[in-house]
Amino acid sequence: MALCAAVTAVCCCPLAVAAGTVEPAAPRGPDRAAAPVGWPAAGCAVALCLGALATIRLDATPPLPVALATIAAGTALAISDLRARRLPDLLIAPILLVWSVTAATAVALHLPDSLTALIRAIVTGAAIAGAAVLLAVARSGIGAGDIKLAAILSAVTAWLGLHHLAVFVLAAVGFTLATALIALIGTRSLRATIPAGPALCAAAVIAYLT
Repeated sequence: MALCAAVTAVCCCPLAVAAGTVEPAAPRGPDRAAAPVGWPAAGCAVALCLGALATIRLDATPPLPVALATIAAGTALAISDLRARRLPDLLIAPILLVWSVTAATAVALHLPDSLTALIRAIVTGAAIAGAAVLLAVARSGIGAGDIKLAAILSAVTAWLGLHHLAVFVLAAVGFTLATALIALIGTRSLRATIPAGPALCAAAVIAYLT
């Protein structure tokens, strides 16, 4: 457990530092506070705790490396989205890479229902990506990073099972609405940008652990 948690934190550190260097998508507005200097360190501490929890919950099963990758990269994505309103491909890629390798290995080893789970994941990811694109057309605040992250995390949780997918969707919607409410109260403006990355990543971690 300690080793997995430590690896998660170590992997999170460079990603969190990279997140702190991401250029803002737009000039800083009243709804976007300056990022504290200690965010990368705090992110690594969060990743360490969540990595330990995931190890206890999932043990040595195929979902474990995917969960740890999501925790490490998701922490950095949350930092990037909160401070710069951007979800860079560099920070999303670790989740997709680790999941792809894990899913392909499961299929190659002929693990039970591994092929069905992979097909379900691909179909779900494509469907969510399509729905997100339609939402982006209707609301300009949804960016390409939001679409990619939502599609990948929905695919991964669908790979785990329909129960996990349902938990992810419900949690993501709930966290996003809460974030929008906080932004509305803080800025008193309906045009305040809403960081969807933290909500999506938190929802995915909850889905993994349920």
